[in-house]
Amino acid sequence: MWLVQHPIYPLIFSVILAAVIIKQCFLRRKLLKNRLVLSFILIFVLAMLSVFYDVIKQNDLAFKVVNYTLLVIDILMGIFFFLNIDISLSKENFQTEVIRSLDDDNYFMFLNKKGKIVEISNLLLNKFALKKEDCLGKKVDQVFNDLMDIERINGKKASNLEFFKYLLSPLVEKEKNELSIEFYYNDQTKGKLNLIETPIYVLERYAGRMYFGSDSIISNVDKLENNPVNEEENNLISSRFEAILAKAQEGIYFADLVNNSIWCNDYLVSNLSILGNSMNLTDFYLNFELEDYENYKRSLALATPEEPSFSVSYRYKSGYDTIFVKENATVIFNGRKPIEICSTLVTSLNRNYMKLNNQLVDNLKEEPELLGQILDLATNGKTFEVVYIRLANVPEINEKYGRSLGSMVIEEYISVLQKSFADNDSIYRISGLDFAMILTDIRKMENLRKVLTTKNILSTKLSYGAVSVDVSVYMGISFSNEAIHPKDVYYNARNALLKGVSNKQNLVFYRDINY
Repeated sequence: MWLVQHPIYPLIFSVILAAVIIKQCFLRRKLLKNRLVLSFILIFVLAMLSVFYDVIKQNDLAFKVVNYTLLVIDILMGIFFFLNIDISLSKENFQTEVIRSLDDDNYFMFLNKKGKIVEISNLLLNKFALKKEDCLGKKVDQVFNDLMDIERINGKKASNLEFFKYLLSPLVEKEKNELSIEFYYNDQTKGKLNLIETPIYVLERYAGRMYFGSDSIISNVDKLENNPVNEEENNLISSRFEAILAKAQEGIYFADLVNNSIWCNDYLVSNLSILGNSMNLTDFYLNFELEDYENYKRSLALATPEEPSFSVSYRYKSGYDTIFVKENATVIFNGRKPIEICSTLVTSLNRNYMKLNNQLVDNLKEEPELLGQILDLATNGKTFEVVYIRLANVPEINEKYGRSLGSMVIEEYISVLQKSFADNDSIYRISGLDFAMILTDIRKMENLRKVLTTKNILSTKLSYGAVSVDVSVYMGISFSNEAIHPKDVYYNARNALLKGVSNKQNLVFYRDINY
């Protein structure tokens, strides 16, 4: 036979093969079950052939079959190793390209478990006038100790000794950390590095750490020291800024595209009837009209770092109403990736009624403020009730006696409710004929129920000179303990009123509705 293959050699390669597969399992964080089972079966078979090889050689046919089988196994394992080496080389090339792409635009540094520099970006090297060949393989303190004088780490006083001792010690925590490093260069200019520190653990053993980040330089240290801005002043400035945003008389929001969240100021909370200043960004977008949202996405997609601003209009659904919104937005980018939207909004409720030129009624707040008040009461654990009111026959009064008399009817009836039952500024105009009232005083709630059962204030007569008009009023009442979500107290009261209108009942409590 021209080529004889002893099973000991493929057995050695099969053991190496099993080791490679085990390593792949760790790298991929996945159990490659089929590969492992086949490799161990192969090891077992080859081990048995090695043990009984001398017996097999005594049978020519068996020897030929085994020999050719071993040659096939050699070829298959050779192909496997070739492919894996090719993949490894491809991965190495890929990693090289990744580092090259990051090199000139980011500050990064990789340290091994002994604190030696494994890789460092050109941007960081240029910052300290270093060459890569002078850094790689050296401990981080040997490279940077003479180039910087540490002042603070994360706002706390620190020294070079403390900082580099920390870098050279193993990291116990496996979570990412933020490091804000304030230091002086040799020329006494002040620098700051903001870094994200990521520990690297392999098989639960510390293997090193990597740093990514940015920096800022303050060139005139003397001016800085003569006009220091301490942490207390920073907090004060931040608080003032937040207060201005919250109370601004226009809508302002910040949308975090990375964490899919949005913060809205109080103006938007009130005018869009949002349940709180912070919410999920997806939930915010769900209130857009679908076709308007598609247009919004197209406008956002067209924003670039060169042209980050865009304007867009859309309809926002708030309860039963539609609010028209005009937004002026600016997108903040990290490289080419959008990470945040900063916007100012102007809102306009799609009203279906005219002003009455009456100070009392025209100055009433509207549905968005009502929902905001309900949310505030619910957040503070208050007990309250919502009374939904409809002056049903005002259109007939307008047609018979003129709009001016109809306006007087509305004014007088609302004035009586406000003086007798309502809390301060707690009557809201929902539409031309619909109003809502929030009661938080138990005594006023009882007084309203007493009046509703003993006096005819829902079908009453009002006189204006020689003219007397009958006023037909419907009311729906809902209590705060009848709803899971705060704003549903309002919608429950509205549903109770609609039920009353349908059944010709002037007063309906939500709890009495039988669906």
